[in-house]
Amino acid sequence: MSKKILAIVEGEKKEPEILRRVFDISGLKQREIVPYKTNIYDLYDRLYGEYGNAIDEIDIQEFLREIHPEPEMQSILDEHFTDILLIFDFDPQDNRYSADKLLRLLKIFKESTQMGRLYINYPMVESFYHFCSLKDNSFLQAMFNLKEISSGSIYKEKVNKLTCIHQLRDVSKKELAYMIRLILKKVNLICARECKSAELADDLLDVAECQISRLEANQEMYVLNTCILYVYEYNPSMLDWLDRK
Repeated sequence: MSKKILAIVEGEKKEPEILRRVFDISGLKQREIVPYKTNIYDLYDRLYGEYGNAIDEIDIQEFLREIHPEPEMQSILDEHFTDILLIFDFDPQDNRYSADKLLRLLKIFKESTQMGRLYINYPMVESFYHFCSLKDNSFLQAMFNLKEISSGSIYKEKVNKLTCIHQLRDVSKKELAYMIRLILKKVNLICARECKSAELADDLLDVAECQISRLEANQEMYVLNTCILYVYEYNPSMLDWLDRK
């Protein structure tokens, strides 16, 4: 069965731009991208305020219909989707930051074909560009600290200076595969075990727990963009041809 994807994203500009390119490269043409327009901790507070202890049983499309009265959004949210993705920044600098809230949402939104799967970008969606090279392992050691993201512009300026990805429209299928391979290596590094596509929901939760522990101990974390891993789950064989001679 062909995929029809609903992507619920934090921002109105950067996330839709990146996802459209990633989906186009991957042949995922049936998709709708709905901006939530605020962060993951606001989402938790509003969900809990609406559903209370029944938060584990929510219908995310119904919830979004209530906060998006625009006819165009209502029409989109009335459709049936095979997969629902939620894509948000980690945002530890936010005054509503709560590790417990984040981990609870990751446990709730763990299956894209059911309630939806949550993908967290560390520290933010601009981590998509945080590659000096796609041909070496320098990305594996890339980190950020709280000072760099207390003012988001510091981290964004850093990424703009170091990135080897200068035009989103020029990112190719091969380059995307290299990016995903490096991200998977970094997931393995953070979790200290091998990541497999069938177990990615568990790995995303483990990544969050390890990242939170590192933040609490050292005030720093690994740079990691997880939102593009969906296309690897959709097509795990996309990496196989990278090693062919």
